[in-house]
Amino acid sequence: MNSTLREVLLRRLRGGEPMMSSDYLAFMSGVFVSSVKSTPQCKDRSLEMSVRRRLVPMATLAATTAAVLAVPVTAAHAATTPPAKVVGGSMNIFISDEDSPDPDDEQSFSVALGARTLQFGTSTEWVVTRCVDEVRVVTVIDASYRNNLENGVQVPRVFAQARSSLFEGASCSTTDWDGFGGANDKVVSTSGTPFNYTVVNSSDEYDFGTPTSARDFAQVSFTVNAK
Repeated sequence: MNSTLREVLLRRLRGGEPMMSSDYLAFMSGVFVSSVKSTPQCKDRSLEMSVRRRLVPMATLAATTAAVLAVPVTAAHAATTPPAKVVGGSMNIFISDEDSPDPDDEQSFSVALGARTLQFGTSTEWVVTRCVDEVRVVTVIDASYRNNLENGVQVPRVFAQARSSLFEGASCSTTDWDGFGGANDKVVSTSGTPFNYTVVNSSDEYDFGTPTSARDFAQVSFTVNAK
């Protein structure tokens, strides 16, 4: 440390001025402390003790800060991110086209819900379209991976829900929307969670009291699992 800088630091100490960051660095290197001990003007024992009292708390603070900053941020973040889930399942749909007085056109379909990988905070969907004669049913099954509040704790879970639209007209390409149904959002288990509902043609061509069996309708059932 040159004599000019040393004198500046000594004047600050004698005047009771607060320590600067540059002063602290000099202290840490040991140069300033040795200078204080060897300088004739600093024979006063109280001045040396003042230096030491200022140095110790700052050194402690520096060590604590370094320890905190040494924790890898990326590792801490990775530990809190839930692992990916693989979702999939199967679906069955029965469609009945009411053709009174002729026999109804009816058919059942089995559909595989192909496996999808879900990262936490994302969602996916399967779209299934099936038609019998003039009745077309479009079903959208949605799966999402997010937190669920359980006993006051946020737990990562996969949820599934579905909605179906029934169209009836002159052919399978009709856009005449006549019915809607679906299944509410609920948690999916590892072994598979079942969903079931019925979609009915509710157009004006039927009286209010007409039973489902005498209308166009579709019975939808599916199972979604998350592993």
